[in-house]
Amino acid sequence: MNVLTIHDGHDAGASYSHNGKIIAAVNEERLNRQKLFCGFPTKSIKFVVTGKVDEVHIASKFTPASFLRISQPFYGLMRKDLTAFDPFMDMYSLYQTILKNFFPLRFVDMFFSYLIIWFRLCLTIGFICPCAIRFKDHHEMHAIAAYKNSIQGKEASGKKIKKLIISCDHIGDGVSTSVFVSGKKRLDKVFEQGIDGSLGLFYAKYTDLLGFTPGKEEGKIMGLAAYGDDLKIRLIKFENNKGKKERFVTSKMSLNAMYGYFKKGTQAQHLAATAQANLEEAVTDFIRFLVNKYKVQDIVLTGGVFANVKLNQSIMEMSEVKSIYVYPHMGDGGLCMGDNKFESLFLGPEYSDEYIRMLLDKRKIKYKKLSTEIPSSQLSERLAKALISGKIIGLYEGKMELGPRALGHRSVICQGDFETIKEVLNEKLKRDDFMPFAPVVMEDHFSRCFHGVLSEPARYMAITYKATKYMEVNCPAGVHYDGTSRPQVVSKGSLLYDIISEYYKLRTVPCILNTSFNMHDEPIVCTPEEALKAFKAAKLNYLCLGGYFISYEDNFNLSKGR
Repeated sequence: MNVLTIHDGHDAGASYSHNGKIIAAVNEERLNRQKLFCGFPTKSIKFVVTGKVDEVHIASKFTPASFLRISQPFYGLMRKDLTAFDPFMDMYSLYQTILKNFFPLRFVDMFFSYLIIWFRLCLTIGFICPCAIRFKDHHEMHAIAAYKNSIQGKEASGKKIKKLIISCDHIGDGVSTSVFVSGKKRLDKVFEQGIDGSLGLFYAKYTDLLGFTPGKEEGKIMGLAAYGDDLKIRLIKFENNKGKKERFVTSKMSLNAMYGYFKKGTQAQHLAATAQANLEEAVTDFIRFLVNKYKVQDIVLTGGVFANVKLNQSIMEMSEVKSIYVYPHMGDGGLCMGDNKFESLFLGPEYSDEYIRMLLDKRKIKYKKLSTEIPSSQLSERLAKALISGKIIGLYEGKMELGPRALGHRSVICQGDFETIKEVLNEKLKRDDFMPFAPVVMEDHFSRCFHGVLSEPARYMAITYKATKYMEVNCPAGVHYDGTSRPQVVSKGSLLYDIISEYYKLRTVPCILNTSFNMHDEPIVCTPEEALKAFKAAKLNYLCLGGYFISYEDNFNLSKGR
């Protein structure tokens, strides 16, 4: 069966799968260049659909609600310009809660959503039988996809391990947190909470308070927190005592206290550290309760809250937890993948060397062809030597990555041996100076660089680890202020691994830095044209563009606007 899965909410996108395996997937932001685009993913659908469509799955029932689905400009404006404290956001959360609990209104809302989506599908890919459109529950879609992809290795063919699957975000289909326990044939829901005590909303309000954009820049709060001290104020917690219903609760003091501290001149990093401490304490208490109650120690995490890699580390380090799996595209953008399995995250657009050659010739850009002028057997060594000499390199090859992290196909790499390289990267890419950079490390040397056991999330930059002394000395630019790193662990079979392997031979350091190939506040580059634009704007030293090697120095005409 061929299934088109659509997510038309925050960070919209689409995927096309055959018998439960994803063939192609992309988020709309990469195609229309509107970061975290909210609305119907027309371009994504046109890209992923390559054959017959038997069913269409919509990855949420009433998130967004029908009145937002019919008015995309307003929806985009709401997500972009309204603050986390705006009364309209409270009204919308209330409306979601009513839809969740009042079937007649939910039926009407979903009926209009059905008509809107059916009409847009007709305009996008032609007529589709209305009965082929299926609406899926927001958190169940998160959970099923995460669970299916957590089953790996011996477990895939042997005895299944019972797992706790936790989906947690701002709000989706009237729910902020859902918990499932895997059974023999299905997932059993054991916990659910609405917008009250929403961890995603809690963290979004801190993000807003400190002048960043909620729903987009929560990661900056996490990065800034490393520089501050916890004020020991607890505004949110998990409550499970005195016979009350287990739930997340917000302190009566609410966020007014934080406004008070903010007005008194308390530095932003201390408020950020307090927000992070609140989140980690509440979630770890929650998981401790779940583990003890259901006697399950293998945890699967999904939903936007678990984009917080420091939180994921705290969970992994709990004595009650045996293993964790974090869905790589954990936020709402990952809903476009549906409840399917993926073999890799390289599922997006790719461009032929012929297309790239014609583009370079048209723009009169000097280049070297990798297969002839620079044999593939010499490419990794040449790039490694360039890194050692302090060069910064853009990598653009094959299919684009799906998800929030650049994993080597749309990346910028450089050495991490010197702390000052972070200042250079921040200047070139116009990024905030307090944000960490991620090291990419050879799997063979993981234990040399980090404390703890290698986990699957480390392959997708979805978790932090405490760095070893060796890492602090030999790759200081890849270690954050608090002594942690968010690694990407790579194994044999990729260009990135080959580059680091050659780098290790020459410098005996098994890691370099890897950051996304984009300028600040832009989506990761998708097309060769966008790669050239970012290469020019950032003034990178070299660019591997498909089968071609480009030097900035040899193409000074780039700085003249060609």
